[in-house]
Amino acid sequence: MPRMANAFLSHTAQCALLCSLFFVLPSLAMAAAGIAIVDFESYNLTPVEESPAEKQYVATLSGMLEQQVSAVSDVDIVRIEASDADRANAGFGYLFEHPGEAARLGKKYGADWIVVGRVHKPSFLFSYLMARLVNVHTAEVAEDLIVEIKGHQDVVTQKGIERLAQKLSVRLNHAPQ
Repeated sequence: MPRMANAFLSHTAQCALLCSLFFVLPSLAMAAAGIAIVDFESYNLTPVEESPAEKQYVATLSGMLEQQVSAVSDVDIVRIEASDADRANAGFGYLFEHPGEAARLGKKYGADWIVVGRVHKPSFLFSYLMARLVNVHTAEVAEDLIVEIKGHQDVVTQKGIERLAQKLSVRLNHAPQ
């Protein structure tokens, strides 16, 4: 009888080990993608120069987007040093227009994706939050995501960021690695 019990326990232990591997290994293989979000740039086409408050507003957008993306997606946020991002961005709009350079920056930090953002303000009445999603592995633009925001910035910006994060989440969840 003890021999039979040992065989049963041994068989049970083997099954438990195999079952745990069945559930653990796929989760290890499907680790969350890493996404870096560099600071947004302001592309203001209105005749009035940006105020310090406007510049501060633009500076908060990448952090807001990071928080929202973390809340709605299964991704790891990859932080890029501001000094490295500034060096890579040779001039206004450079990273936005050069996905290869953006990809190089993201790769340096181990990201799978990098988002280069822009606030496009053609009017006092509305603006666009633009996010260029770059696949770091292919150095190609995966998608340009745009959200229009109308009204007072402090009221509509959070909703715009939420919509932008949702669009990013949908794109990232359907993207091959």
